[in-house]
Amino acid sequence: MESFVMFKLYGGSGWLLVLYALAFAFLWFREKERSVRVLFLWMPASILFLFFFPLFRKGYVRVTGSGDTQYRMLWLVPMGMTIAYAGCRAAVLIPVRGKGLTAKRLFDRVLAPVLIGLAIALCGSLVYRNPYVSRAENAWHIPQEVIEVSDCMTYGLEEGVRVRAAVPEELVHFIRQYDTDIILAYGRDIIAYGYYNEIHERMKGTECISMEGLATALREAEVDFLVLRKDRETDVPPDTCGWKVYAETEQYRIYADEWEEQES
Repeated sequence: MESFVMFKLYGGSGWLLVLYALAFAFLWFREKERSVRVLFLWMPASILFLFFFPLFRKGYVRVTGSGDTQYRMLWLVPMGMTIAYAGCRAAVLIPVRGKGLTAKRLFDRVLAPVLIGLAIALCGSLVYRNPYVSRAENAWHIPQEVIEVSDCMTYGLEEGVRVRAAVPEELVHFIRQYDTDIILAYGRDIIAYGYYNEIHERMKGTECISMEGLATALREAEVDFLVLRKDRETDVPPDTCGWKVYAETEQYRIYADEWEEQES
């Protein structure tokens, strides 16, 4: 039952799974090429069998210590490729009227791919509804302000020199992608699974941050930079606890540990 629940969550609304099942059934009866059948039929069928096999689930949990990542097996099932290939095979079966380059012939050839593409689009959802996805502003496909914040923290450093930073939740996913020389005080696992991290709790847990407690936690973790939204409230100004303004962007202030600079 855990595997079925995981599969249902993986399928989202479920319509793309329905479309995949239709494509799979179509190829099962229409595809004769052995290599194609291995790729689109036998291989995914074997993976799905293992995924739902109870003893495999028990063994997976015993070996990994947790079954939370079993859904990643489904990444090996070529759903998108199968739907696209089956759509092309189905389009070829549609009879084409006329000969030569005529309007009717073009209509018959274009209609099927358009309908198949429309079906795929309607079975999914608009990707920009996801809060972690935005329209591309640069070559890295992440918000431009994330790049500005990251560059401020690493400006003037030699290549390979790492800094440690505490940033708001909404920046964690993007900074990990942009610059691996920035070590984060807490990562995606803390956000996704709710593991305890004192810095994360102090930055997120209250409307008004207790700056003295946060400053102590940051120094214990040897954090170099603290990034806060400009509208984020603190009980006292950060500079009273030794965190001075280092740089600013449109929405964020970057603070550096003044005490650490004095010691060095």
